[in-house]
Amino acid sequence: MELIEKSSVNSAGGKVKKYKILIAEDNKLNLKLIETLLEKNNYSVISAINGEDAIQAYFSESPDLIIMDVEMPVLNGYETVKRIRESERNNDYRIPVIALTGHFFKEDIERIFECGMDDYVPKPVNFDIFLAKIKNYLTVKNNIS
Repeated sequence: MELIEKSSVNSAGGKVKKYKILIAEDNKLNLKLIETLLEKNNYSVISAINGEDAIQAYFSESPDLIIMDVEMPVLNGYETVKRIRESERNNDYRIPVIALTGHFFKEDIERIFECGMDDYVPKPVNFDIFLAKIKNYLTVKNNIS
């Protein structure tokens, strides 16, 4: 698990909240591409290479959003999100989770939502759509907080 965090300053010289995004992805190339994209768009990044690391990062780092690959070693994305949702049962807040998947059958998409994920982005990733979804969920989260 790796935490990359930088501070941001707005044009008036004041600090700006920098959203923290947890990426759970076992493919190192995909992980690096997503990390780079998010960092260039002023997000802090926490990386996990399997579901168990993602759960640990969720509890220790309190991310604002999770990007979850559905197929990973040790603990897959579906089971990881089920465990996170179980831990949120008594909370007023539910962290947004966006799935990354290479599976497009109706059953695959249904499974994403059944386990508690909020949205999905197909692989290969269209970065414009990906960033728009992230921004949308973080805007909603910010308006609720």
